[in-house]
Amino acid sequence: MDAPRAGETWEYSDIDDRGGLLRLEYDLADHVTLFGNVGGGLTGVERSFASAPTITNGRGDTSATP
Repeated sequence: MDAPRAGETWEYSDIDDRGGLLRLEYDLADHVTLFGNVGGGLTGVERSFASAPTITNGRGDTSATP
């Protein structure tokens, strides 16, 4: 009899991360100050991989093979 699995024999991950930045500072008097920043970022990761722990005993200990 095979040992019970704690999950699927495969995993899937799809992650999207987006960010932005906009900064502005101005005085334009008393020594004149004008600053500006613009930025942004986009990261995307999509993957499937095999990884599921096997329960090895009654205490719930597990082992996994990548």
